[in-house]
Amino acid sequence: MRIFGKFIPLPMLVVGFITGLFLIVVMAWGVKAWQDHRQAEVYRQMFDVTPTLTVLPDGRLPTATPLPTATPTPKAQGWTTQRLVVGGDEVLLPPPEVQAELREKFEIVRDDLFIVEPWPRDVAWVEARITELGERTSEEVLRSIVKGSPEDYRLAPVVLDHRTQEEADGHYGYLKVVEALGPRIDVQCSSYERCTVSQSLLNYRGVEMLSDWFCQMLHDEYHLDLSPQAPCFSPGDDVVYNASEDAIEKGQEPSLFGVFECTFDRQDDGRWLLVGWRVFRIPPPPDWEEETD
Repeated sequence: MRIFGKFIPLPMLVVGFITGLFLIVVMAWGVKAWQDHRQAEVYRQMFDVTPTLTVLPDGRLPTATPLPTATPTPKAQGWTTQRLVVGGDEVLLPPPEVQAELREKFEIVRDDLFIVEPWPRDVAWVEARITELGERTSEEVLRSIVKGSPEDYRLAPVVLDHRTQEEADGHYGYLKVVEALGPRIDVQCSSYERCTVSQSLLNYRGVEMLSDWFCQMLHDEYHLDLSPQAPCFSPGDDVVYNASEDAIEKGQEPSLFGVFECTFDRQDDGRWLLVGWRVFRIPPPPDWEEETD
């Protein structure tokens, strides 16, 4: 066999290959033996300590100080855990009295923003409903359940507003109208200090304006087919403010179904206060029957 132009017999190639392989094995064994020796020396120095015995002046041996033992994190009384069916995440559930408090405050915030209205509309029913809600959502009540000012959360007492635009000071006075609410209010907590409360909104209808001047403006300036006196109704096509960019790119119609979610934080004095809310879209329920007007 020729290598680099020189003829080398095959037996010499075999001998050379075996010799090289032997040298590699010997070198690897040597490196391994040296590493084992170094590790053994380190262990010997760590544990090769001459024991000493300390005796107290009265002849007694000192008492060993017990090592601290790890204590498990205490579980708040009345709190439980639940694993979600969708996603499998584990969430905290507060005691029944806390759940009742959160649901009550959630409903006040929800009713200040949304109204479940029969279809077709009945103005007399709407006025009676707003009067009823106004008794629950007074300025004092709202301030007692939010952290900060109700205006920070676009909340205001639900009342029919007959003031002028200047007197209203920018508050339009409106309610988002949905056909129905989901059958269940869910309470879930990510910690002992933060909980969310949510409920689904079924079939968004539009906006019920509660201000005379706002209804008049929409009627006169925007030529909308609605009453110039409050309450007036403007049909809508979206349950949240803006369609998602992904839906717009795909040319999809915005969903008329959503979930209204409030976030509450526990304060140092034990009160639960609203720190934010949002509405996000969900697809229609599979058994939902489209209503025809």
